[in-house]
Amino acid sequence: MLLTISEVSERLGITIDSLRKWERKGILKPIRTPGGHRRYSEEDIVNITGKKEKDSQERKTVLYCRCSTEKQRENLDRQKLRLMEHAHGKKYDYIVMEEIASGVNENRRQLNRLLDMIFKNQVERVVIEWKDRLARFGFSYIKKICDAFNVEIEIINHKDDALYEQEITEDIIAIMTSYSARIYGKRGGRCKK
Repeated sequence: MLLTISEVSERLGITIDSLRKWERKGILKPIRTPGGHRRYSEEDIVNITGKKEKDSQERKTVLYCRCSTEKQRENLDRQKLRLMEHAHGKKYDYIVMEEIASGVNENRRQLNRLLDMIFKNQVERVVIEWKDRLARFGFSYIKKICDAFNVEIEIINHKDDALYEQEITEDIIAIMTSYSARIYGKRGGRCKK
């Protein structure tokens, strides 16, 4: 069975550009149609992931990527590619979760999805590039949940000090903005009464 580049992108949870980079690096080689379109064999995808798509009952590895702002999207893409190459090298059966949100935001959609999967015993390990990708504050709570469900947290890098200082500054500003909005929101509500 041959798959289109869009189908492979969706199945592996990576962008089409990343698939093209993998082709240049020789990680995954597509077959070309007479019209020049890429087609990927099911066998090649199974070799990359180590599992067939239907084999979803087993616990998976989750590659979790996060950056704080839209301006850092390129960093998010590079982070995701590094995690995928790491997982590929270890032959993990993985899915990718990525989001753009502050590390102090407690209502992150993908983080909540990850926790739901952990509670349902669907996760074997969580791979992150840096510890603060999961949470800027409260990492120990997430670690305790993971330990309770026998989920390993694998951290592949240590934080670059310059990037860390930039992101912590953005998080402090986000906290101050949130509290300021609450304070001024209460004052505004009193004035209307």
